[in-house]
Amino acid sequence: MRIRNLHLAGGIAAAALLISACGNGLEDDTPDVDDAAPDEVAEPGDAALDGATITVGSKDFDEQLILGEISVALLEDAGVDVVNEVNLGGTDAARAALESGEIDHYWEYTGTAWISFFGETDPIPDRVEQYEAVRDREATERGLFWLEPTPFNNTYGIALSQEADAELGVDTISEMGELLETDPDAVTLCVESEFNVRDDGLPGMEEHYGFEIPSGNVTVLDTGVIYGATADRDPC
Repeated sequence: MRIRNLHLAGGIAAAALLISACGNGLEDDTPDVDDAAPDEVAEPGDAALDGATITVGSKDFDEQLILGEISVALLEDAGVDVVNEVNLGGTDAARAALESGEIDHYWEYTGTAWISFFGETDPIPDRVEQYEAVRDREATERGLFWLEPTPFNNTYGIALSQEADAELGVDTISEMGELLETDPDAVTLCVESEFNVRDDGLPGMEEHYGFEIPSGNVTVLDTGVIYGATADRDPC
């Protein structure tokens, strides 16, 4: 029997709205968004946003598409002339668009920024401290600004189908490690490309728990495909 695992794509901490320090889409005679208090930014009819032009981007998976469209709707409701560039591609594409001024903001994850943008290898376990570290470095080193994080925490996690759970009774990563010791071929894993190589992804998990999943048992798939592959128990 084979464990059918799903790795859920996301960051290690809360998502937050990342905005460019320049090229924010406001005309010279329009009050800057930075001059408004955070709880005023999305208020319908706010004079600080009325008539501004802001380009909204996002990555290309479902959660990002939803977050991007939420931003579009809220900004339009606040009187902003929104250019919708939601669904740009992966992390690199969205980040490049922000840094080049092609877009003014998109939603990003603090863990992704810490690992992928700053090249850090040790994630900060505390979500607030991780957010503050990323926020401060982005502002001082890159001139980019993070708004307050969302209430939800989008964290990597391992999942398996109900059928596999009933058959194997594996409820924790530690138990998965125990199964690897007795029957390595019983453990297969479907992951998306970033998790496969990130220090807060598969390599970090293996190091932390002291096991290694055979490379032939790990399949890299597009994020959206992993859900169906896990439910169908094929190929993982």
